[in-house]
Amino acid sequence: MTSNGLLRIASQSCMLSKQPKLGRISTHTFTRQFMVGHQCCAGGRKETSEEGPIRFTGSKAASWSMTNAKIAPKLDAPWYQPISVALSLGVFLFYFLFLREENDLDIELNYTLFERVPGMEENQLKVAIDYNRMYGKDTTELERRLAEIQQNKQPKQEQGSLQ
Repeated sequence: MTSNGLLRIASQSCMLSKQPKLGRISTHTFTRQFMVGHQCCAGGRKETSEEGPIRFTGSKAASWSMTNAKIAPKLDAPWYQPISVALSLGVFLFYFLFLREENDLDIELNYTLFERVPGMEENQLKVAIDYNRMYGKDTTELERRLAEIQQNKQPKQEQGSLQ
């Protein structure tokens, strides 16, 4: 882009900075995009190709620290806010964990997945036994539990056939 084009953009950005917001983009955001042109318009240093590179040690950026930057606005919270939030949370937890009576949902959450889905534990035990045999691990506990499940399953099937 030529220097005439930069000056034209700079003058446009200077005019826009004096206007109110343009739709969703604020003039501040728009002028930040064209900062070089804005500095030329505002009387800052001139952007020409004859100046050469800018030395970092001679610029304002060398003396800038992060403490000068405004990263997050400081909240105007009263001194007692953390105390009141902690106290409210403590009272709520005390009620929820100790004073509240159990309801149907609490009782439902006490069941395991194997109690909810019939036949799932038996299938999982078969898969675990196959896996342990493949890798040479002990399967006695798993086989014992599988035999126990199958024994419990047989009386239920006999009772179902009698009725």
